[in-house]
Formats: sequence, structure tokens, C-alpha cells
Amino acid sequence: MPSAPRLRAAVPFGLLACAVLLAGCTSGDAKPRASATATVPLPTLPPGGLRDRVLQPDEVARSMVPIAAQTGARDITSIAGFSADPTTARTSLQQHGFQSAYVVQYADPATSAVVTNVVTKFATVAGATADLSGDLAAAARTGKPFAVTGLGDQAGGVTSRLQPGTADGSLVTLRWRVGDTTWLLAVGARNPVDADGVRHLADKLLARVGAGTS
Repeated sequence: MPSAPRLRAAVPFGLLACAVLLAGCTSGDAKPRASATATVPLPTLPPGGLRDRVLQPDEVARSMVPIAAQTGARDITSIAGFSADPTTARTSLQQHGFQSAYVVQYADPATSAVVTNVVTKFATVAGATADLSGDLAAAARTGKPFAVTGLGDQAGGVTSRLQPGTADGSLVTLRWRVGDTTWLLAVGARNPVDADGVRHLADKLLARVGAGTS
């Protein structure tokens, strides 16, 4: 999420853990199987000021469905609550000028693949920069970092296990910033996740919202 691994490194893992319970997932075949037909209308995400800045139902595989309990606008307390230390997380978010956030989590009931996308807006570019910088530094300690270029003004990626310290599943996480707004995109599955595919989703999202480098 916003300042993730450090405060919210728990974000991807915490949200993904919920998906395990709600969709029997966080593991499974990484290749989605269609579970909807063209005649079935796509779901609509709950309202929220930043709703249009996360991946929409038509931008992920048709077999991916949003998890209602993990999707929607989130305030500072909710975002901080994803951390192992909510009090510290909330203080950090306040210091960085947190304004609003929106979370969407998709899961494929058939394959157990999970996509989590978080967008967070801060009061200033400096606040967003500080928040993401902390996230990227902390993320480097949770898995294997890899360089990310051409994605917003600031970005980084990490590959890791779906559940830290275990051999279960694969997780690829991208974090990036454009101006005063940051994004987190995490894709997890039982089989290896293609980092290029995750980057493609990020590029697709930014192309739609018109958030190129500032």
C-alpha cells in the first residue's frame, strides 16, 4: 500500500491472506480459467474518490472477481490497520500527509490467483515521495528487489513468497509514484508469477488514468 512493506508490507500479505479465506486462494494455477461468459455483466467497484485510479474489472481476467470485503475507499485508520504496528503506521501516514486511499482485490476462485491494487493520495509530492521511499527500502528486506524503469516518477519491484518464510506460492509486487499519488500492485499465485505480466497491468492502468511521469 501507501508506504507498504515497512508499515504495510503487511498490506499485500494481509490482504492476500484474507483472500485465502474468502476465495480459497493465495495459491493455485497462475493461468486463469474463464468462469464468466460474455453475457454476464462485469461487477462494479464500490464508490470512492480514487476508484477510477485502480484496476477495473474489465482490465483483469474475466475469471477474476473483486472480493467485496477487501475492496473500496479506505481511510487512514483502515490503511494503518494492515500493518503489524497500526499506531506507528498511522503516525507515519499522518506525517506524510495522507489524504485518501482506495483498495481493490481480485481473486480467481478456480485458480486461486490474487491481484491486489492500492492507490493512495498524499497532500504533497514530498510526502508521497517520503512514503514510497520508505516502502521501497522496507520491501527490499522482504524479498528479492528488482529495478523498475519508466513507471511513473519513482518505482521499484520485489519478488517473494506469498507467505514470508515459507515455500508457499509466488508474489510479485510493484510500487510506484506519480506526483503526490502512489500505487501498489501485488499479484500472487501458487505457481511463479510473471513479473512482465504484472508490469503490463501497471502500464495499462497508468495509460488509462493518464498518469505519466510528472
